[in-house]
Amino acid sequence: MSPMSAAGKQNETQSFLAYGPEQREMLFSYFAVSLTVVAFCALLTALLFLTVPADPHDIVCTTASCAALDSLLEASVDWNRPPCTNFYAHVCSGWAQSHNFSVYRSHLHEFIGDVHWILARVLVPSHAQTPPQVVAAFYQSCTAVLVDGADELAPFRRQLQIAGVTWPRVFAKSNLMLTAASVYATFQVTALLRIRSSVRNLSSVLEVAPDETFLRGWRSTRDQLLRSGAYARFFHETKAIYAGNESSPGHLLDYQSFVRVEEVVLATLLQRRPIAGESEVRNIEGLAELTRNVSEMTWRKVAEKLSLSQSARALIINTDYLRQVDELLARVGERLLHYYLGWCVVQQMRRYVNQDLANSWYDYVGASVRPDQPADWKAHTDCMQLTEMLVGKLTFGRFVLWKVDGEDHDYVRTMAEVIARGLVQQVSEKAQWSHQRGRVPVELRDFRLELHVDNMRVVEEALGQRGLANRTSLISNWMDVAAAMSIINDTFRDRISTTYVKDLVARERYSLFDNTSRTLSLAPMFAMLPLYRRQLSDTAKFGALGTLLAKACFEVFLTKLANHSTALDEAFRRLRCFAESAQYRSDHLEIYHSAASFVIALDALRSLGSTDYKRLRMFDSLQSFFVLMCYLLCTPNTSDESIVSEAICNEAVKNSESFAVAFQCAPGTAMNPEKRCRFF
Repeated sequence: MSPMSAAGKQNETQSFLAYGPEQREMLFSYFAVSLTVVAFCALLTALLFLTVPADPHDIVCTTASCAALDSLLEASVDWNRPPCTNFYAHVCSGWAQSHNFSVYRSHLHEFIGDVHWILARVLVPSHAQTPPQVVAAFYQSCTAVLVDGADELAPFRRQLQIAGVTWPRVFAKSNLMLTAASVYATFQVTALLRIRSSVRNLSSVLEVAPDETFLRGWRSTRDQLLRSGAYARFFHETKAIYAGNESSPGHLLDYQSFVRVEEVVLATLLQRRPIAGESEVRNIEGLAELTRNVSEMTWRKVAEKLSLSQSARALIINTDYLRQVDELLARVGERLLHYYLGWCVVQQMRRYVNQDLANSWYDYVGASVRPDQPADWKAHTDCMQLTEMLVGKLTFGRFVLWKVDGEDHDYVRTMAEVIARGLVQQVSEKAQWSHQRGRVPVELRDFRLELHVDNMRVVEEALGQRGLANRTSLISNWMDVAAAMSIINDTFRDRISTTYVKDLVARERYSLFDNTSRTLSLAPMFAMLPLYRRQLSDTAKFGALGTLLAKACFEVFLTKLANHSTALDEAFRRLRCFAESAQYRSDHLEIYHSAASFVIALDALRSLGSTDYKRLRMFDSLQSFFVLMCYLLCTPNTSDESIVSEAICNEAVKNSESFAVAFQCAPGTAMNPEKRCRFF
């Protein structure tokens, strides 16, 4: 080996300690610089990774609301049921096997329970009550009758007699118009006619308007009792409980005579087509000319009863209806028509008089409406309905304060507006929604979402001016609250009363379409899972509440087609496409409204340009949208509604290309068919 080779070999194997001090220092410097560079690069890489936004669809929503919603879905979704085979079964099998109520009814139970819990725990002082305390005291005095057994039959009967109601007795001297006016002034209850003092154009007028709402509902109840053969027993039992041992003058009417009177009244006032008369303003003499069987003297007594001057004008809303009432006076006589008015008033108030009358009502009528509900739950819903009738949405004032604020209202309004705008745009762009005189007139204002915020403020102001004389007596509270409501301007007064609880109890599924007003209606229970919480992602909100708003907007649109036969026929043709391709075929095309409309909510979500597309734990963002849409329909297997719910869900998703993409359904599978239906 050469000396050079030996030296090289020695250098290759020389240890670090063999280097001199200067060499070691230089190596340390190189090593330190290298480590610094490597560390800096690693840190820079980490920072770049953290600052580059991840796909928002891949980020899990971790808020408390999302976690709670995840828990609900985890208990419902069945991973053994493939989503592309039967999506409803995939989403709902767990729920269907483990619950006795649908998701909707479970939500409703929770809502009623929360509102009751809030109202029942408000402490009401004997004096200087705040408006929320007045509402709570009214509700508490109602549950004291229906749940705790307080008996207010005697004071109810006494106050009704003061107002002119003499039922179940017939008196020779009866004044139909004066009694109708007194009952409304005292209790805000109408029967046959609504007669009241009203302010129009800054002047007080005597307003005479029809009251068909109760009569139409009562006719349905009456027909049910007649079919079951129970109407006679119902009549006699009501009369026996209400009259008790009272021995007042006048004679009692037998059942057959009563039925004959009722048949004439209902046939006359509830014709197949609503009586659509003009509205007129007359003086009292002119009003008497319109009603040949009601004297001018009687109308002047009514005006005096309502603290109106004798020169006051009379506003007659629907003159033809008033003429029909006048003809009834001639046909059946004022005594018998007055008797029937009393019957109508008692039927509207009977559930709140004492438990005997309430239980009788439930036995004959209420049990067929919701036979599966416990007595206390029925009592709570009835008391909420009564409170709503008088003070409207303020019934839920404390619940609303607990669950929502202005930011939530703004979000929901924006959601409804974006969805409605999308529908209006679809209609305006498509030729099939035209008719001979142009396009179907659908405007954004047709889809107004009423939240009753202004109405609640007005009611609070009215209640704040008047306390309760006896906070434990329902009849006393009823009269005090009615008196407070009577001072409200008529512009607001007729919009105050709401029927949220009544409508919610009557339904089997979520619906935000108000069939009476033909517009959107958002009950206070919207601010609960699974529908809406502020901390949910936009995708979750639109999948649940958004799809319901889209369906309601679609149903408003259908009402606009009523006078446009060509466009209406086209709408039915497109809906029938969904029905004909469905596994569950039905002539009730409303079943397929969700299938026709949910795409509007999905398009609206995409149009927002939102960055809050966070997904739920088990599903990505788009999947979450579809899962929540169908989760709202989950129903127990034992329910007759389960087949309908399955059809509503599956017909919506299987006609959506977006669904097939979201769940990667192979072409030709049940939820990804070759042929699809599309409404818009």
